[in-house]
Amino acid sequence: LGAAIDETNALAGEDLVVLPAGRYAVAPGTFANPGPVVTGDLIVAGAGAVGTIVDGGGQARPFTVAPGVTVVMHDVAIVNGKSIGSQFDGDVAGGITNRGTLTLVDCAVSDNRGTNSGPGGIANATGATLTMVRGVLAHNRATAAAALHNQGTALLVDTTLRHNAGNGVIRNGYATPGTLTLLRSAMVRNRGNVRTGPLGGLISALPDSVADIVGTTIAENVGAAASVGQGTVHFIGSTVVGNGAYGPSGGESGIVTSFGATVTMRNTILAGNGTRSTLGSDCSGTITSEGYNLIQNPESCTIDGDTTGNVVGQPALLGPLAFRAGATPV
Repeated sequence: LGAAIDETNALAGEDLVVLPAGRYAVAPGTFANPGPVVTGDLIVAGAGAVGTIVDGGGQARPFTVAPGVTVVMHDVAIVNGKSIGSQFDGDVAGGITNRGTLTLVDCAVSDNRGTNSGPGGIANATGATLTMVRGVLAHNRATAAAALHNQGTALLVDTTLRHNAGNGVIRNGYATPGTLTLLRSAMVRNRGNVRTGPLGGLISALPDSVADIVGTTIAENVGAAASVGQGTVHFIGSTVVGNGAYGPSGGESGIVTSFGATVTMRNTILAGNGTRSTLGSDCSGTITSEGYNLIQNPESCTIDGDTTGNVVGQPALLGPLAFRAGATPV
């Protein structure tokens, strides 16, 4: 695979690499050369994410997309990648680092590991654009941003983020702000810091970062569903349930806001979030309602804005977490 990428890099125009079913090993990386770098426009066509596997072997990052380059990848799994060296850099990932324009369709990014502040699954760098459709980000590990670190523009559609472990599944912004959209997606059963549990799901920490969470389920994560220190997060037609801090020191659950962050909610369920032993407040800080929300326990937060149609103090009465194949009106 590395030789094929090197060959296409030397050719003009957009190229195509076809990967039949099989496991493609990536050569061990080094600090100077952590793995294959795509420097020319490229389409990578696999035979399905179950059968076509690009394997970093725990010794290399399988893909890096260079600045100004457009890559489309479909029906491929990126697994067992690792960020190499001791870089304290938010755009150095274990699985994929994107510095250009990357589209992933029917792909899985799983079992990758980030080192230091590098993310496990995907890093979307400053100025980069990432689109992931019908994807899976699973079993990635990192100190921070286990699945995705976004400092550019990222759109995830019909994508599942599950069983990732680290201080946050998605970090939106770090050195530079990020713009993130989760559409009809799910962030479920991920694990934050096991001792304190404050950071389980989405983290937003820069004033100009914006995230739109639309028709998405955030459920059964260890830690807060969203920790919004700064920036803006909009919840629209989404479900935030059963997230909690289960470490010995407790921690917060649900939606946590601070430092003047802006969080809005419309037609959203926020319920059943708590600690190891009890249901707690589903939020802390201030949330601006845009109407028609169910908020089970707002004890530790202030709900302002348009409260038309809100239901407060009632359980959501949801069934077990499962794939229902239905649409959520937004």
